[in-house]
Amino acid sequence: MLIILALSSVQCRKDIVSTNPNDKLEFNKDTIIFDTVFTTVGSTTQQLRLYNRNANKLIISSVELAGGSASPFRINLDGVAGTNFSDIEIEARDSLYMFAEVTLDANNLTNPLIIEDSIIFTTNGNRQAVKLVVWGQDAYFHVNEIVQGTWQNDKPHVIYGTAAVGFPGLDSNLTLNIPAGTNVHVHANSRLYVYKSTLNVNGTEGNEVIFQGDRLEPYYQDIPGQWDGIWLIHSEQSTITHAIVKNGERGIWAYKTNPGSSNPALILNNTECIDNAFSGIWCDESFVIATNNLFANNGSYCGVFVNGGTYNFNHCTFGNYWNQGTRTTPAFRLNNFYDDPTTPAVDYYIFPITSTVFENCVMYGSLDEEFQVDTLTGVPIDFEFRNTLVKTLEMTTSNTNYYQNILKNNNPSFVNGTEGDYHLNAGSACINFGNLNNPGTDIDEGTRDASGDIGCYEYQ
Repeated sequence: MLIILALSSVQCRKDIVSTNPNDKLEFNKDTIIFDTVFTTVGSTTQQLRLYNRNANKLIISSVELAGGSASPFRINLDGVAGTNFSDIEIEARDSLYMFAEVTLDANNLTNPLIIEDSIIFTTNGNRQAVKLVVWGQDAYFHVNEIVQGTWQNDKPHVIYGTAAVGFPGLDSNLTLNIPAGTNVHVHANSRLYVYKSTLNVNGTEGNEVIFQGDRLEPYYQDIPGQWDGIWLIHSEQSTITHAIVKNGERGIWAYKTNPGSSNPALILNNTECIDNAFSGIWCDESFVIATNNLFANNGSYCGVFVNGGTYNFNHCTFGNYWNQGTRTTPAFRLNNFYDDPTTPAVDYYIFPITSTVFENCVMYGSLDEEFQVDTLTGVPIDFEFRNTLVKTLEMTTSNTNYYQNILKNNNPSFVNGTEGDYHLNAGSACINFGNLNNPGTDIDEGTRDASGDIGCYEYQ
C-alpha cells in the first residue's frame, strides 16, 4: 500500500502547474542573428529551443512576434506557424523547438541595413524576449529576362532563372558590360546565359567581379553547386578579366564558340574559377584564349576541353585538392570525341584540335592521375604542351611533337592547395621554369621576372 501511495503522489506532482514567478523559461540563445540576406530571398531557418528546467509544468500564457504580420520574420512553434500563440504547455524538465526565418521587402537603399524584431514570451507574469536581427541589403534583380548595356555596381545583382544576353528565338547580338567591383549573386538552378552575344566582365586587381550563390550565411561560403554557372553558347567574342567565379556547377561553360575562327569566343584573364561542383571551366568545341587564371578545387575537373577546339592557355594553374566528396576525375582533360548512345551505328563523333597550346601551366592535385589527353585519329590534331608541370602515372609525354620541356610528377609546392592557396613556396619546381616572350605580370598583377615561374602565380 505504501508503494502505491508513493507512485500516486509522483504522478500527481508531474501534473502540477507552476505559478511561481521565479519559474521561468530558458533559451539556447538570446539573439537569433541572420547574416546578410537579399530582399525577397528567404534566409536559412534558424532554430530556437525553449527549456523548462523546473520541477513543475510551465504554461506560457503568450508568445508573440512583436512586429506581428508586418514583420519580415516568420516563426513556427512546435510545428505550427503564426505570429501569436497562447497557453503553450511545457512539461517539467522538457523543451520545445521554435524556428525562425526572414524575408526582406525590396527598398531603395544601397547600403546594408539592420532590421530587428523580437519574440516575446510571457510566463508566470514574466516577460522574456529573444531578439531577431538581420543585416539586409537591396539588390538589382534579374528574373528570367534579357539583359544588356552596363550594370551598375552600387549594389548587388541577383539572378533568378536566366539572365540572358541574347537567347535562342528571342534575341542576339547584344552586349552586357559588368564593371569592376560588381557582386553578382545567382539563385539555385539559375545562370548567366550568353547566346550569339558579348559579355565583358571588367574587374581589376583588388576590385574583382564576383559571381557566387545568393545565400550569404557563413555556412554557404564554400558550398559548391549553388547555381549553374556562366554559359557562353555560340557566343561572340567575350572577355572576362579579374573575376571570381565560385560555388556553381560549372563555373564557365563555353559551348561551340568559334572553333577554328580568327576571333576567340572568350578571352579569360586573371580569373579564379574555384569550388564549383563539377568543373572550373568546361570548353566544348570552342576557341578560348586564357592567361593567368586559377582553376582550383572543383568536384570533377578543374579544366576540361572536349570535342576538339582551339585553345591557348598561358600561365594557368589547374590544381585540385577537392575535399568535399570523392573525386575520381583528373584536374585536366583534353579530348576530341564523344560517343552518342542514341546513334549506335556511329562509334564516335570526332572533332579536330587546331592551333592549341598550353604553356607555362600546372596540372596537379591530390590524385595520382591529374592529367589526361585522349584523342582519336582521322581529323587534324594540333596541340602542344610547353614548359608545363603535370602529374600523371599513365600518360606518356615523350612525344616531342606534342610535349616540350615537361616537368612530370614534380611537386609544385603550393602554399596550401587544400585551403585554396596556390601561391608558390620557395624552392618550388615551378620557379624559373617558364618560357616567356614578354615577362608581364601574374594573376595578382605582380611582375614576372625574365625567366618567369609557371602557373598563375609568380613567386615574389
